Amino acid sequence: MRNRVVGKIDFIRWSVHGENVALTYSFVCEGRKTEEVIFVRSTAVLVLVAALTLLLLALSSCAKWILIVVDGKVYPIEVEETSNASELKDPTNQDFMELANWCAEQEDVVMFWYDLADPPVGFHDRATLFVGATDVIDKNVYVNNVFIANYEDTAIDEIISIISEQPREDFPGELKLRLVATDLSATVYDLFVDEVKAKDATAKYVLVEFEEVQSNVYKVTKVQVSENFENMDVPKNIPASELNTKGFAFFKIRDGEVVDNRVIEPLKKVQR
Repeated sequence: MRNRVVGKIDFIRWSVHGENVALTYSFVCEGRKTEEVIFVRSTAVLVLVAALTLLLLALSSCAKWILIVVDGKVYPIEVEETSNASELKDPTNQDFMELANWCAEQEDVVMFWYDLADPPVGFHDRATLFVGATDVIDKNVYVNNVFIANYEDTAIDEIISIISEQPREDFPGELKLRLVATDLSATVYDLFVDEVKAKDATAKYVLVEFEEVQSNVYKVTKVQVSENFENMDVPKNIPASELNTKGFAFFKIRDGEVVDNRVIEPLKKVQR
């Protein structure tokens, strides 16, 4: 379900580990309570002050602090298209927009666009993982990393039918993707990626950064592929204002298919 919501801090504990401070916090999301542990880049004194302040806010009846953005599990649809964003509404790109709009209406899929005329940083590494296509070609469509059709040759209605008929069992939800505010005013966020169980040595991890360049069009701006997600350059110090149009996806590929995926869409999508 594309049911990402914003959580509210319920309680905070902290402990000092050398020069680092571990924050254990609980947040309430859709009536469910989840506990997380993160290491913060701060001194123990600052963390103590921040934690006490946040705890008081969380316990007060008027506490509205939005600190944790909780992601949803959705199936990735990835499209290669050479058009520029300003041209996507042209009649020649009607198929692209029809697919993008259809994906936006679904609860359990999200579409990412790789602009071949302006490929994102890291696209070559990402393209080598795609399965089923002989090459990177304009108008290729992939579901869960597997090529299903090219809308130059296949009618878009047929492609939508193929996507609709794909088996979509629930992902295990073992990946973690979180945006955590680094200041009390929630004006700056750090992104965190993790996995509940031990890292999968047989898998590839993919971290996608994207922007909504127009309604329902998510253009990939950077993509990273690694056998160890701890080696990824995970974005930090992200201004909250950028999150209105910026989003992230973190998924795992094993044996050529996506087996788990987490997505944080632009915040304005949540607020609609």
